[in-house]
Amino acid sequence: MSLGQKGRGIKKKKDSSDIDIMILVDLRNEALHSYLDPLSETGFRYNAEHDVWIMRIIKNIEHFRHWVAAYPFYKNVLQEGVALYETA
Repeated sequence: MSLGQKGRGIKKKKDSSDIDIMILVDLRNEALHSYLDPLSETGFRYNAEHDVWIMRIIKNIEHFRHWVAAYPFYKNVLQEGVALYETA
């Protein structure tokens, strides 16, 4: 998980909050798509109820490993991210 600006204690000019959650899974992209709509709906309800913006990013773990050196956001997740749950 990458905490975004709020999680790192950075104040924004506008009174808004953000939390970036990267979910790395061992699923093919085709299977992954079946989870996107339910997660979006849950996230939208939570955002509205708590006045916070949670951005969820779901990626295949191999995709992440392949592109981590090229994408600044992926590098940030690797360097500053906090693992919430891991499997062996």
